[in-house]
Amino acid sequence: ELGTSMFAQLNSASSGQPPQRSHSSQQQQAQAPPEEKKQLAASLFAGMSMGSSPPKSHAPAAPVAQMTAPKPQNDLLDLLGGPTPPAPQQHVPAPQPSAALNDLLSFDNTPPAQAPAQGTPAAQGGLSLFGDATLYGQPAPQAAPAAQPTMQPAMAPAKGMAQQPSQPKGAFDDLLSMEAPAPMPPPVQPQMTNSSVPPHLMAAVGANPIIETIYKGPVLELGIVSGNDGTSPVLLVHIRNTNQMQTHDVGVNYRLPSGVTQAISGEPAPLVSPSGFVGLPHIPGFGSVFHLLHLRPSGGGLDRQFQINIGLQYRDPSTSQSVTETVTVPDELFGFQMYISPAVMTEQDFGGSWAAHPCEKRFEEVFPRINSAEEYQSAVESKLHLKVVKIIGVEIISAGMHSALGACLVHGRLSGGRISFIVRSKSESFTENVVRCLAMGLQ
Repeated sequence: ELGTSMFAQLNSASSGQPPQRSHSSQQQQAQAPPEEKKQLAASLFAGMSMGSSPPKSHAPAAPVAQMTAPKPQNDLLDLLGGPTPPAPQQHVPAPQPSAALNDLLSFDNTPPAQAPAQGTPAAQGGLSLFGDATLYGQPAPQAAPAAQPTMQPAMAPAKGMAQQPSQPKGAFDDLLSMEAPAPMPPPVQPQMTNSSVPPHLMAAVGANPIIETIYKGPVLELGIVSGNDGTSPVLLVHIRNTNQMQTHDVGVNYRLPSGVTQAISGEPAPLVSPSGFVGLPHIPGFGSVFHLLHLRPSGGGLDRQFQINIGLQYRDPSTSQSVTETVTVPDELFGFQMYISPAVMTEQDFGGSWAAHPCEKRFEEVFPRINSAEEYQSAVESKLHLKVVKIIGVEIISAGMHSALGACLVHGRLSGGRISFIVRSKSESFTENVVRCLAMGLQ
């Protein structure tokens, strides 16, 4: 009876109607003990499993393992940015850059960028016209961009220069951006130094002479060196063209004071006129001409102011105009002192010759560099070629000799930074030139 009641309940469940139970069956179920009910139920289900199959049920079947839904097809709304159903999360590898693309972009032979690791999530949503944002909808999430090949600089920057950012190059940059060649540096002008003078001319001047520039014009430069060849003073003249273009119609005129004769030699060998004019057809660009003047004293009269002037004339290559210049040789470089030599005599000889030299000149001047008798002696012997005979306290007597004019006697007295001089000789012009040498040489 209990089994019949349960079977009726199963049929009613399948038909959707409530089960019909008799009053007596309900009472028996209520009176049956729990252990008996369990035994009856076990026997009922055991018999059902061994007999016919249970009735069909309209309940939904157990869910089968969920299959991956296919990606919806993109339509025109997707292309215009319309909303699309979200695609399921999938692990899609990023696309690899093609070899052809690398060939076009990697002009500097940079290896192609490595693809990102597997497992990078792909972008969700539909396609858009611009790839990164829709026209009307929300921008679609972007996948991580693949690394692009970088352009390496052709050369590393020099030390001390700022690093310039590399600029991308196009396929035709090498043809379109042709750089002009660097301008050639200007030719180096030779300096007026002793090494530029021919050795045989430098040897005639003396030991270790120094070239002094006394004129520097727009085209020509003039330097001199004075010395002594053992018999007479010499003057080495260096004429240099400072222009890259050659200079034409060059002429040099040496104007010497009276009492001096000259003999000119040099390189190239000069053509000297009877008046002492030296003509040169031209001087090449950055070229040099050297003249060596042997200036011997003569027995004639002497100018009161010994001075050497050099006349220059040339044609300016940039203007084709004739230029004339006169340059005076400074006394300290070549003055009358070049013709004075030390006179060796005793104190008695000096006193005995005093009256025999009547041409006298007195003067007094301040000389800041002379503060003692020893400093006075060093200056007159090195710069004026005089010989100190004796030092008596603050008084100093000295003498010099001219090969054609005789001796000159000099008496000096030091007094508080000032020096009083008495100069005597047998010629007024001789005395005047010695005074001039003292006044200029001791400053």
